Amino acid sequence: MKTHTVFYIIFLSVFVLVMPQMGVAQQTSEVEQAAADARRDAEQNVSPLAWGSAGIVCSFFAPIYAYLALPELPVGALLGKSPAYVDAYTQVYQQNARRLRIQASVIGCAVASVASSVAYYLFVLPQENGSK
Repeated sequence: MKTHTVFYIIFLSVFVLVMPQMGVAQQTSEVEQAAADARRDAEQNVSPLAWGSAGIVCSFFAPIYAYLALPELPVGALLGKSPAYVDAYTQVYQQNARRLRIQASVIGCAVASVASSVAYYLFVLPQENGSK
């Protein structure tokens, strides 16, 4: 009887100490999976061509809008997921989508600035110097 009680106490002690760690490990892997999924989805859903074009057409307003506007989440990716997964996915997706939008729109702004400067020096400046 004494051996049985000691074994039972040891088993419960190990169970109480190990099970929370297993839950944390499972939650950590779930959060890591959510982050990886969010990065992948952000890469797939953000169109660099569209945001680069917006940067060319709208000048410096495009990066400002890309920074201020929150990206829409793909709802299908979150159906049936745990709250920890949804929270991690939402944060990582919005950060990465925002970063990609800003990056593409700034590149578009830079392309527009270079193109307008080249056009000015090639076409406008020679006409001004020729009329003097």
